[in-house]
Amino acid sequence: MVNEVTAEKFCLRPAKPWEGRDYFYKYSEEHLDLLSLFSKGNGMSPKLDEIAKLCGFPGKIDVDGNQVVDLWLAGELAKIIEYNQIDVLNTYLVWLRTVYFCGKLSDEKYFAELEIFRDFLKAEAADDDKRHIRQFLEAWPE
Repeated sequence: MVNEVTAEKFCLRPAKPWEGRDYFYKYSEEHLDLLSLFSKGNGMSPKLDEIAKLCGFPGKIDVDGNQVVDLWLAGELAKIIEYNQIDVLNTYLVWLRTVYFCGKLSDEKYFAELEIFRDFLKAEAADDDKRHIRQFLEAWPE
């Protein structure tokens, strides 16, 4: 996923248990749980910011989740909104990469969607009060 390749066959899931192995089924003895694999059972798990950055997306810009309470108490609601918007942008890009990885989008459709999304962000960034969107675009290499 990080290397922007597809693995359609790996992501196939049988419609019925007798139609083949399902590596994603939670109770399968052959289940592949990447979160468990990465965390080694110590309670750690990959964060959206980490996954986004590994995929070449911007990740967090200037606010981290652990700052939200302090921002709220300081009345800086605009900063919290910007933080949430950046999370949504990263979530969409990671979701898009996941869909591509699973073979649900062709190369052509995936890269076209990235361009459409980038164009949308450029249009949004033209608004004076969208500094965080401009920063997101600057951190996302073309």
